[in-house]
Amino acid sequence: TVCEDNRDFSILKFHAGPPYEYIAFKIVSEEWDKSPEHGFRCHIQNGVFQLWLHFRKQKYRR
Repeated sequence: TVCEDNRDFSILKFHAGPPYEYIAFKIVSEEWDKSPEHGFRCHIQNGVFQLWLHFRKQKYRR
């Protein structure tokens, strides 16, 4: 969802069942890179949730 105070950011929410807590991230409102090489990655290791996001590169034109 888009932040009310700043439309350049979005809130990414994760809802999980017990015993986990809800978690939310404030990220830049940009298009994600959905390619298999980059894209996004998330996993839980040793009780730590890790999330990596890659955004599409802005092409510079003169």
